[in-house]
Amino acid sequence: MELTKGQQVEIRRKQRQWMVFPERLFQLAYDQIPDAPYEFKIRLIESRQQNWPLTNDDIKVLSALANHQSIDPLIVKPSKKRQTSKKVSQAELDSLHQQLKGLIANYQALLGRAEEVGLMPLEKQRRWLEKAQQISENPRATKTALSKEISYLEDQIDRWSDQINRRQLD
Repeated sequence: MELTKGQQVEIRRKQRQWMVFPERLFQLAYDQIPDAPYEFKIRLIESRQQNWPLTNDDIKVLSALANHQSIDPLIVKPSKKRQTSKKVSQAELDSLHQQLKGLIANYQALLGRAEEVGLMPLEKQRRWLEKAQQISENPRATKTALSKEISYLEDQIDRWSDQINRRQLD
């Protein structure tokens, strides 16, 4: 019997509350069980053998069978949840790491040129550069962290280039 995580959690919660298999409801619906879907029958029989409590959805189906009502197919076989988050490929992360390392090298060269021209970077910018280097060396860095540092570095390179060009023209 394959249960979804939600069903497993619900059964464990009911077991902690000392709930057991609803034998009386099962007896009331017993005649109607052949009309039930196969997956439900298997789950019901195994739950009865293990004396497990039933999930709320299973109880709804059993109640519908006992009352000679139609069964909602979505309740009998819940749809599996799809994974919504996308996995970032390792190749994409590797390319971001390489791009960040290249930008750091360009930024350091640009800072060297800036010092030659007489511009001095702020301590805040030095600390930020150290942080960017740590992120580029971290193999477990996320795509978001890498992209953020790349974006910030590109902006800083543009600003420093403009300042150096203005200083050289003066």
